[in-house]
Amino acid sequence: ITCAPITRTVRGIRSEIELGPEHGLPEACVINCDNVITVPVDDLDDEPVGHLDEITRAQLDQALRYALDIVY
Repeated sequence: ITCAPITRTVRGIRSEIELGPEHGLPEACVINCDNVITVPVDDLDDEPVGHLDEITRAQLDQALRYALDIVY
C-alpha cells in the first residue's frame, strides 16, 4: 500500500493537505505528500483512523501530483 504520512508539523506548502477533527482526527494535522512511503498491507490497522470527504480527496490528488511532478 502506498501511503502519505499524517503529521502535526505544518509547513504550509502545496504538498500538504490540512486535516482536523472534521476528518475524525483528534487535532489539526496535515497529510505530507513529500514523504510518500510503501508499507505492507499487514501493517495497516483494521479500522481507519479518520476519513476524507470528496473535496479533501481532490485536494490530496492535487498535492500528490505536485509532490510527484505528475503532469497530464
